[in-house]
Amino acid sequence: MPRRNPKPIGRRLAAKYRFLRKWRRAWDNKPDQMERARQKNVLKARDHYRDLKDNLRTHVSAWPATMTSPEFIKLMMDTVPLLGKGRTRKGYNWRSFRARLVRLGFCTFDPVTRKWTNTTAATLAL
Repeated sequence: MPRRNPKPIGRRLAAKYRFLRKWRRAWDNKPDQMERARQKNVLKARDHYRDLKDNLRTHVSAWPATMTSPEFIKLMMDTVPLLGKGRTRKGYNWRSFRARLVRLGFCTFDPVTRKWTNTTAATLAL
């Protein structure tokens, strides 16, 4: 008599394992087809994220060229609801939005003047 699993997995997890086995078999049996699909999806994702970045750049370009920290935080807080809730229950954090703006090079902070500089306003004006 086969031993029963003391802790059975749920239907969703079992379906996930079936799906992963299917993909593994597809990569083993049809690697050329899977590689073409992967490359197509990589290009699609690249275009999607490029569009997101361009939309953010055009939105930030409407901001003033230089801002104090309270003005900058207010503009970010007003923009955050436009970004949606994302994957968290708490919603989008404006600090991560500030980090994203700095990482993408849209805004920089000058410690001497203690002001934020909008770099997209200069690039889109050209």
